[in-house]
Amino acid sequence: MRGDGRRYALQLLTSSANRVTYRAEFATIKNQWQVVRVPLRNFYPTRSGNRVRGPALDQRSVSAFGLTFGNGRAENFQLEVDWIRAE
Repeated sequence: MRGDGRRYALQLLTSSANRVTYRAEFATIKNQWQVVRVPLRNFYPTRSGNRVRGPALDQRSVSAFGLTFGNGRAENFQLEVDWIRAE
């Protein structure tokens, strides 16, 4: 991916009914393509963007993912993704 030097988050949604998502953050280097690896052990439970107590991520129940950026300010951002792969 190629970013703008900001930190982004990868969020995983699971099929469980507890409405918890799992989040791991990563940094980008401005205008430079890079391979970003996010180990599953780096994901922590969140609800509405806030860290919460919750069960550990069950990788078998992941049903969707998303890339997020948020800092509470209205501004432009840039994140280009060439490919995504789960390992």
